[in-house]
Amino acid sequence: CIEDPENLINDSDKTDSGSTEKPDSDSDLDNSDTLPDGGDSQPDDTDTTSTGDDSSECNPNPCKDVQNSTGNCSINIRTSNYYVCECKKGYVFDGASCIKNSSNLPLCSHESKTPCIDAETALIWSGKTSEKMEKVDAMDYCNNLNEGGYNDWRLPSYQVLGTLLLNCDPTYDDGTQLLYNGCQGGAKSDGSYSKFGEVAFLWSATNGGISFLTGTLDLYKGGDAYARCVRKGFPDSHEAKCNIGLPENTIWITDSVTQTWDWDNMWTPTTKGNYSFNNENENRCFFKCDSDSYYNSDKCVNPCIPNPCEEVEHSTKECIGDVDKKDYLCKCESNWETFEHTCIPSSGIDGLAWSSRAEYDTWSNAISYCDNLTEGGYSDWRLPTISELRTLIKNCPATETEGECKVADSCLSSDCRNDVCNGCESGGEYSKLGDTIRMWSSSVDNNSDDHDVWFVDFRIASITHTSKYVEFLCAFRCVRNK
Repeated sequence: CIEDPENLINDSDKTDSGSTEKPDSDSDLDNSDTLPDGGDSQPDDTDTTSTGDDSSECNPNPCKDVQNSTGNCSINIRTSNYYVCECKKGYVFDGASCIKNSSNLPLCSHESKTPCIDAETALIWSGKTSEKMEKVDAMDYCNNLNEGGYNDWRLPSYQVLGTLLLNCDPTYDDGTQLLYNGCQGGAKSDGSYSKFGEVAFLWSATNGGISFLTGTLDLYKGGDAYARCVRKGFPDSHEAKCNIGLPENTIWITDSVTQTWDWDNMWTPTTKGNYSFNNENENRCFFKCDSDSYYNSDKCVNPCIPNPCEEVEHSTKECIGDVDKKDYLCKCESNWETFEHTCIPSSGIDGLAWSSRAEYDTWSNAISYCDNLTEGGYSDWRLPTISELRTLIKNCPATETEGECKVADSCLSSDCRNDVCNGCESGGEYSKLGDTIRMWSSSVDNNSDDHDVWFVDFRIASITHTSKYVEFLCAFRCVRNK
């Protein structure tokens, strides 16, 4: 019990670990002058993407049913696809499927000639400009370029340009901010951050450009820099499966979306799911809770996972979820019946039936609550006497029924309370109904000046009393003869 109701209420962090100070843009360009694109050293053997075995984007694997793929899935957080399917020879991944490399262009690498096609995005890239130029000139250069028989080149947006990054784990992972602080490995002069093995700063059509020395997006770059032009070799739209970010205990409402290509955001909308009750008619990926779960605090909860009945005495360990009530019941052994989250004897406990637990209230309000309660089709409830309340005590022999504690319906004065009524050590399980709280009885010591009321503290299985005239609050259960 408590005297004052106010006392009732008793993705790894973002860090810059491993990052290096952003180099000055001019010094970056100086490095790109003195270092040949790719140098004599070879790029790391590490793939552009990391394996997706433990990732929600690749688990379950969205690539296993993609025609002309090897079934291998990996993560690429620098594109709007979030995952990449490895395609069979002669095919490239366009963000949803493995399409035929009808251009027969070589796959982009630090050794390939240009134009070349990127196996992970199906984008076609030109060679790097032979000279540095201002950004406006770079845009004109790409618009007027005729290379490899193509004349539909353009300067890439920074999102598109960022797909050329290799071996880069950006500091931030919130969509448009991926490249701002560069790769966490710091500056690398071996070209290992670029699919072309270069360290140059390249212009983007939006937001400055990207240094492939550090993997940093420079929003405010001025002066001269190099450029690569890009074109696409696939249709402007395609059907993509909704297959990213399906949380536990959910199912898809929509099977697929029509993605459209634009040069700023690439493929939209995303195939990553959104929770919804009834928005499945929009061109977005939606999921809902499965039949065994309910929605709560931004997630779908299955009340039987993990199984709460595993430790319930006399249960069969079988949990029966009740999604409508956001609750569960435990199936009980023969001659035992389910009572809330516990199992009690089929005849009740010592012939008594107990109501669900009521929360904190005063003693007088508890008396009134039970007298007016209708539960389970019964209306003959009452607040239990101290002897009836003691029938719920377990694992503390002194205060169980017929224990050495003298307090009972036949002995209600304070003189009846001896030392063993203090109960047992804290931390035990002392209630047959799983209560771990102080609970009122209806029993009163009418010989005391304050007419003390007896209660049981199920935290330690103790039996004690307090004045019924003080506004103490206790929880309680009502009782009836079964």
